[in-house]
Amino acid sequence: SYAWAIAAEDPDKAMKGARRKWQGNPYQGPSGEMNDPYIQLAMRGGAATPLDHPEFAALACGFYQALLALRESL
Repeated sequence: SYAWAIAAEDPDKAMKGARRKWQGNPYQGPSGEMNDPYIQLAMRGGAATPLDHPEFAALACGFYQALLALRESL
Protein backbone atom coordinates (compact mmCIF):
# COMPACT_ATOMS: atom_id res chain seq x y z
CA SER A 1 0.00 0.00 0.00
CA TYR A 2 2.97 2.34 0.59
CA ALA A 3 4.16 1.74 -2.97
CA TRP A 4 0.70 2.79 -4.17
CA ALA A 5 0.49 5.84 -1.91
CA ILE A 6 3.81 7.35 -2.97
CA ALA A 7 2.81 7.23 -6.64
CA ALA A 8 -0.94 7.81 -6.29
CA GLU A 9 -0.99 10.79 -8.65
CA ASP A 10 -0.30 8.35 -11.51
CA PRO A 11 -2.60 5.31 -11.03
CA ASP A 12 -0.78 3.17 -13.63
CA LYS A 13 2.60 3.81 -12.02
CA ALA A 14 1.09 3.28 -8.56
CA MET A 15 -0.40 -0.10 -9.52
CA LYS A 16 2.84 -1.21 -11.15
CA GLY A 17 4.81 -0.38 -7.99
CA ALA A 18 2.26 -2.05 -5.73
CA ARG A 19 2.21 -5.21 -7.87
CA ARG A 20 6.01 -5.33 -7.86
CA LYS A 21 6.03 -5.25 -4.03
CA TRP A 22 3.17 -7.76 -3.79
CA GLN A 23 4.51 -10.30 -6.30
CA GLY A 24 8.24 -9.73 -5.85
CA ASN A 25 10.84 -10.60 -8.44
CA PRO A 26 11.74 -14.29 -8.74
CA TYR A 27 15.15 -13.43 -10.21
CA GLN A 28 16.45 -10.98 -7.61
CA GLY A 29 15.71 -9.51 -4.22
CA PRO A 30 13.32 -10.73 -1.58
CA SER A 31 10.18 -12.59 -2.45
CA GLY A 32 6.99 -10.60 -2.68
CA GLU A 33 4.74 -9.76 0.23
CA MET A 34 2.23 -12.33 -1.02
CA ASN A 35 4.64 -15.02 0.20
CA ASP A 36 4.94 -13.61 3.72
CA PRO A 37 3.35 -16.12 6.12
CA TYR A 38 1.96 -13.38 8.35
CA ILE A 39 0.26 -11.67 5.43
CA GLN A 40 -1.09 -15.03 4.24
CA LEU A 41 -2.55 -15.58 7.69
CA ALA A 42 -4.17 -12.13 7.72
CA MET A 43 -5.55 -12.59 4.19
CA ARG A 44 -6.99 -16.08 4.72
CA GLY A 45 -10.45 -16.35 3.30
CA GLY A 46 -10.14 -13.00 1.52
CA ALA A 47 -9.37 -11.93 -2.00
CA ALA A 48 -6.42 -13.55 -3.74
CA THR A 49 -4.71 -10.19 -3.90
CA PRO A 50 -5.60 -7.05 -1.95
CA LEU A 51 -4.70 -4.97 -5.01
CA ASP A 52 -7.93 -6.09 -6.66
CA HIS A 53 -10.12 -4.90 -3.80
CA PRO A 54 -12.23 -1.91 -4.93
CA GLU A 55 -11.21 0.16 -1.89
CA PHE A 56 -7.47 -0.60 -2.02
CA ALA A 57 -6.36 2.72 -3.49
CA ALA A 58 -8.47 4.83 -1.12
CA LEU A 59 -7.37 2.85 1.93
CA ALA A 60 -3.70 2.96 0.94
CA CYS A 61 -3.76 6.71 0.44
CA GLY A 62 -5.76 7.31 3.60
CA PHE A 63 -3.42 5.22 5.70
CA TYR A 64 -0.25 6.93 4.48
CA GLN A 65 -1.60 10.45 3.87
CA ALA A 66 -0.39 11.94 7.17
CA LEU A 67 3.01 10.24 6.92
CA LEU A 68 3.59 11.46 3.38
CA ALA A 69 2.49 15.00 4.30
CA LEU A 70 4.96 14.99 7.19
CA ARG A 71 7.73 13.72 4.94
CA GLU A 72 7.15 16.59 2.51
CA SER A 73 7.34 19.17 5.30
CA LEU A 74 10.77 17.98 6.48
